[in-house]
Amino acid sequence: MATLLPRRGGQGIQKGQLVPRHASSHFVEAHYRLVRELGRGSFGRVGLVRDRATGDKRVSKTIDTAGMHPYVLDLMRKEIAVLRRLDHPHIVKLYGFAEDVGRQQIVLLLEYLPGGDCLSLLKRSGGVLDEAVVARLCHQVFLSLSYCHAQGVLHRDVKPENMMLSGPVAAAGDLGWAPRGPPDCKLIDFGLAS
Repeated sequence: MATLLPRRGGQGIQKGQLVPRHASSHFVEAHYRLVRELGRGSFGRVGLVRDRATGDKRVSKTIDTAGMHPYVLDLMRKEIAVLRRLDHPHIVKLYGFAEDVGRQQIVLLLEYLPGGDCLSLLKRSGGVLDEAVVARLCHQVFLSLSYCHAQGVLHRDVKPENMMLSGPVAAAGDLGWAPRGPPDCKLIDFGLAS
């Protein structure tokens, strides 16, 4: 694990110690309000939630573990452990999680990235993107992969749908970026199961 404080020597605080593990998945319902469902799959669902106290938006990812093969469940636990320890501006942030044995689910509370994924961006643009946009996004992905490798982590599922954007990207031919400047690209789903 990467030491946060102090940088050299001493015990320090590990980033993983700063990401709370909750005893129950009820922590999401207690502290967050569901804004809308973002997706649903064979293993669970993803929702946009808003913190009741601060108004901050997060993503709640609920994974049903009932009937899940123990090997797959172990891989999910490993991916959570990886996310807990990684701290990089181009890797999605994990804010909290719970493995709720009673409800047979794992819940992750993640950073909300409203720009969607790079695959959707490619589809919307007809596969044509400004060279500067592509260079910036690729550079950010390479930075995050370099960081992962330095931490002994191999992202085994790098693909456009696992590259999320912090905001909208200007269409090809537009002279400027979206209102708040160019978006950041962040990696998600490390593919430890593959």
